[in-house]
Amino acid sequence: MHPDLSNLLYTRYPDIFADKDAPPTDSLMGFGFCCGDGWFFIIDNLCRCIQNHVEWKRRTNPDFSVKAVQVKEKFGTLRFYIDGGDAEVWGMIKAAECMSRNVCEITGDIGSIKGGKWWSTRSPECQEKPTEAQKTRVLNFVNKIESEKAEDNDF
Repeated sequence: MHPDLSNLLYTRYPDIFADKDAPPTDSLMGFGFCCGDGWFFIIDNLCRCIQNHVEWKRRTNPDFSVKAVQVKEKFGTLRFYIDGGDAEVWGMIKAAECMSRNVCEITGDIGSIKGGKWWSTRSPECQEKPTEAQKTRVLNFVNKIESEKAEDNDF
């Protein structure tokens, strides 16, 4: 994942990614998000749901937490490994992982899993070698959204 998108997730969800600078013996988040930009919105929405759930659970259990240990692609789908959580959080993660089966890891478009030497989820347009425009599509879209938010906050 592009570093700018990774940093945006780290900024939005500091508690979930609190161990991003931890040594690999404690957390694999030091390796960053080992997946394509196309899954940014799945991960962002998953983290938003987890964060809201954690805030709700902390009303009765101040020690409740969820920390990401590793986020990666495996066999063509998203994997989101955590420490902590509960059945609701695990359900959210399972749903996000299932969604990734139908979302191109590069562009975020509708895709499908293709096997071969390596499994991957790609849109029909990304089956061969993705173009530079396809690779930067999500980053450009997120940058546009963030700049519009900044302009709205100026008023």
